[in-house]
Amino acid sequence: MKNCHNSRNISKKEYNSWQETNYLLKSKANQKALAHSISQLDDSTKHHRFLTPEEFKKLVAG
Repeated sequence: MKNCHNSRNISKKEYNSWQETNYLLKSKANQKALAHSISQLDDSTKHHRFLTPEEFKKLVAG
């Protein structure tokens, strides 16, 4: 069987976006914080606000 290689061209912007996502998801703390943020956005009854650095540290530590 011949060697088959599939390739796709993507924009640098899209590639950088994938790289950033991979970087952010490497850490369990980041995964937890991102999941928390997404769950807040999905719940339209919650008041949305930015976390303080102290609140963020508590969230990822807990």
